Amino acid sequence: MTEVMGEASTDRRDSEGAATVWRVIPEFPKYEITDDGDVRNRETKKRINESQNGRTGAWSYCLRREDGTTTHRAYEGLIYNAWPELKPAEEPKGPIRKPRRYASRGGWKDIPGYSRYQFHAEGIVRYKVGKRFRPLHDGYVILFSDDRKKQKVSITWLMEQIFPELVIKEAA
Repeated sequence: MTEVMGEASTDRRDSEGAATVWRVIPEFPKYEITDDGDVRNRETKKRINESQNGRTGAWSYCLRREDGTTTHRAYEGLIYNAWPELKPAEEPKGPIRKPRRYASRGGWKDIPGYSRYQFHAEGIVRYKVGKRFRPLHDGYVILFSDDRKKQKVSITWLMEQIFPELVIKEAA
């Protein structure tokens, strides 16, 4: 016996005597779905068979929209569409990272004696070609000079050499 209750209907009893509850799929009003993923035609009460994609192996239902076009949908999305209370809470994706900081364009100048690198007034050093930033170590950055010597260069010294007008403004 089928009893229609607004957007949901019940029929048949399972092995424990509980009725199977069917809800209308909001995106596809011609169909109903149970909370365990069975889909049926709302008018004829005929169950819809799942089909398997031969290439990917994914299982889906072939459903017809109101305008007559057909589409394939996996049962999980249909369940959550009709039974939103069953949708699991979304967990944050991976670690929360600090937002990236970008230096303003056009403020990059070449570092004399270190032709592979550029310096910005915000205290950032980057490679000239790849544009990757160089890591800072306690106010210093490790650079290779034009004569290929590895050197620890102070950010303060770079500011004084490349942006002397900004150092004077800060001192005043």
